[in-house]
Amino acid sequence: MARLKIQLEGFDDLLKKIEKAEGDINKATDSAIRSSAYAMDNALRAEMNAENFDSPKHKIVKQMDEPEIFWSGNTCIAKVGYKLGEYDPKNLSEGFKALFFNYGTPRRAPSKEPKHLYVKKAKKKVSRQIKKNQEEVLNKILGRLK
Repeated sequence: MARLKIQLEGFDDLLKKIEKAEGDINKATDSAIRSSAYAMDNALRAEMNAENFDSPKHKIVKQMDEPEIFWSGNTCIAKVGYKLGEYDPKNLSEGFKALFFNYGTPRRAPSKEPKHLYVKKAKKKVSRQIKKNQEEVLNKILGRLK
């Protein structure tokens, strides 16, 4: 049986730089997630307004929650959209109305018309901006580690 020995050197400096920059990394990550979440929020609102969701019959857009950003361990998470709450079929929350309109229900298929799939359209429109935000943050972090 062959024996292999690998010795890694020179990583102490890199680890120290990463530890020193941790506050900056978290701050930059939070900023990127926040920027991306608000970009998605704006895109969703725009698509919903294009669908006339703010008509007197539907007040869905105005009742959409602000993006929520939080940390879970070392993961930064953004929630964009509605808090659904408890399901009550006789008194649906605006979040359930928006969800059912876009994705359908067990009894009603989602709209087949592409114009009604506002979530998909919003994601498509904002994906480049989100990617750009994430690349900028990564470059900032890498620049600080040099």
